[in-house]
Amino acid sequence: MAKASIASLGVIYANVALYSVCMMMQQPLLPYLTKQLGASTTQFAQLQTLFSAVQLVGGLLSGPFVDAYGGRALMVVSFAASAVSYALTASATSLSLLYLSRLPTVFQHTVLAARTIVTAATDDGQRATFLGYVGVSFGIGFGLGPALGGLLSDVSLQFSAWVAAAGSLASLASVLLLLPPDKPQKAATAKGGSSTSGVARQAIMKFSEACRLPGVGSLLVIKLTTGLAFGIFQSMFTVLLQNRGLGPKQNGAVLSFVGVVSILVQGALVGPAVSRLGEARTTYLAVWVMMLGFGALGAVKTLVGTLAALVPLCAAAVMLTALNTSLLTKAVPPDQRGTILSVDMSMGSGTRMLSPGLGAVLLTRGGDG
Repeated sequence: MAKASIASLGVIYANVALYSVCMMMQQPLLPYLTKQLGASTTQFAQLQTLFSAVQLVGGLLSGPFVDAYGGRALMVVSFAASAVSYALTASATSLSLLYLSRLPTVFQHTVLAARTIVTAATDDGQRATFLGYVGVSFGIGFGLGPALGGLLSDVSLQFSAWVAAAGSLASLASVLLLLPPDKPQKAATAKGGSSTSGVARQAIMKFSEACRLPGVGSLLVIKLTTGLAFGIFQSMFTVLLQNRGLGPKQNGAVLSFVGVVSILVQGALVGPAVSRLGEARTTYLAVWVMMLGFGALGAVKTLVGTLAALVPLCAAAVMLTALNTSLLTKAVPPDQRGTILSVDMSMGSGTRMLSPGLGAVLLTRGGDG
């Protein structure tokens, strides 16, 4: 790999980490902020559903966009949208304004942009490892962001959003100054025309063509089933901790523990597991470990037991993310990788759109046992 590519990947990984820190600073505080603004558990779930729905729409549009304009252009748009979203969150004085702050996230797809750039810069033998480093970078945010957000809550529940807005602007500047311009594989204007309907038809055709390729369907089924299960858990976990009496700092500490586990798995386990077992067998193993982790999580009641059950569960989840993405990029031609990556990301958004409502019903009717 060329030195220029290595330097560019360093910029990518650093900005994914900062993007994740800014995002995860908000997570332990949102249940408390929505409650402060008068929201119920159901309304909190609706806020998460809105975010995922907006992300789903944006993800579907980002595939053709990234194929036409490249990962750097998408990253620029993503960081600008992030800054606007966090600024609106920081200044929200009502629940309706907090809902409004979710709308700019339609353009917030930094991970998709990073995966696109990494995929283009690596060969098949390197790809799973270097895509795993995107997960490591994102995991840094899971490790640092919640704890930092909890600490910043001493100032106010919305102060971390102002910090996140500033961080997003810093990332925007670094991408513009340090990343080389994209080299799109095709012209931005396609045969279908530049109208909204033409772009939509083109996107649907590209998605349909990519999803019909051999092996893609089964990988997307794995993504759907495991993503929905983990999404239900993830969407209500902070509420569950709140119901068990944990405050913003303690909630953030638990989420940071999850982030540390994610970093260790991405950095230490993905590469050796793939080298020893291969991507397909490691994927099947991770699915079984995830199932066992959910079973253990349902059986424990103490905080210590919960933390212990989270280790295999989160390890399996982060491995599945890296492996599934790598296998998908290998199942399609190079000129469709942006499209299949957007399908991958959009399916994640789709499951997260369904999971908060399902999680709220399960938590309200069945409790946390």
